[in-house]
Amino acid sequence: MKRNFKRLVLCLSLVAVSISMVAQDAPVNSQNPGSGNVVSNPVYSANGVIVDNSDKVTVGYGGLDYYNFDNGYNSLNFWGLTMGAFSYTGGGFDMKLKACFDSKPGSGSGVDFLLNYSVGLLRQNDNMLCLHAKAGPSLMWWTKYKSGKYIGLESDGHTCTVDCVLSLGLIGRVGKFAISGGYNWWFSKFKFDKKNTSDGLWVSVSYCMNSK
Repeated sequence: MKRNFKRLVLCLSLVAVSISMVAQDAPVNSQNPGSGNVVSNPVYSANGVIVDNSDKVTVGYGGLDYYNFDNGYNSLNFWGLTMGAFSYTGGGFDMKLKACFDSKPGSGSGVDFLLNYSVGLLRQNDNMLCLHAKAGPSLMWWTKYKSGKYIGLESDGHTCTVDCVLSLGLIGRVGKFAISGGYNWWFSKFKFDKKNTSDGLWVSVSYCMNSK
């Protein structure tokens, strides 16, 4: 439990530091006279066309995901689909469908409802690189197992749990496509001890549907 708690603290600390960096590095904007609105100064290309280089860029995307989780007993391969949105610098959301097709303890399927926050590291028009953190609940449908009568394990029905998912990684967009990846912590029933924790690497390839 101590190891997992340290990981959780590290993850949350990195998110806090990232938010602090955004607050310190926020671009200086001009005030619109007579109103309380903040107006970003436009950026022009060499031929006089306005290029939107502000941090207020939201990207909707759909992607194919792969996760490798280790729960202390098995190494499990999950596949999934994501629909969501992220900002170059700011918040967004993800809805993730995922399933494990291995017949092992810890296999199952479900849906994650995650809020995300990105910190812009590099951007040139629609191409960008961001530090990307996610957190939220996961509704899972599991296969239960018990010791077999003669040998090994056998299925013992199903159960449903509400779990906690935390994730930290990078997301990079080039044109209409994005690649993201990082490290995932999965806490069954919001229990943060070793017995109820699975963790591992994940990667996703996405198609970006808009850039404004």
